[in-house]
Amino acid sequence: MIDQKLLETVFDEKIIGVINALLNQDTDFFSIREISEKADVTVSTTFRIVQSLEAVGFVKKIKRGRIKFFQIQKASKSYKQLAELLGQKIDIYSIIRNKIGEEVELFTPKKDKNKIFIITEEDIDDSELSKEITATSNKKIKLMSISPQQFQKMKTMGLIQ
Repeated sequence: MIDQKLLETVFDEKIIGVINALLNQDTDFFSIREISEKADVTVSTTFRIVQSLEAVGFVKKIKRGRIKFFQIQKASKSYKQLAELLGQKIDIYSIIRNKIGEEVELFTPKKDKNKIFIITEEDIDDSELSKEITATSNKKIKLMSISPQQFQKMKTMGLIQ
């Protein structure tokens, strides 16, 4: 993990603060004021930093009438690079849970960490979700969604341990 003080010495601490606030967001959508408060940086400075981040594709501006907010672009190259630079780990399980939008159970076999079973009653497009995870995390994984009943049968048969 990179030393935070080193980053703040080399780079402006306000920029690091805003980027860290964005990387630690609970949702992908945010307002300038919200990030300003989390980063403890003035609104005008936060706005300038976010504009710079928008120029490199880290965030995208979204307008709804007169209201403006921003969306973090987790699949962008700049997001991945800044997250890596600041020592943030892209959590595949969080990506899956955020995408599906429900409580799901995830199972990864001990022998192959690149396989993930998504245990849910929902019908999920495994290949589409796998592509999104690969784009976001730069990790090639194999997904399979199965019902809780199927998972239990696979365990009973000894296919999953």
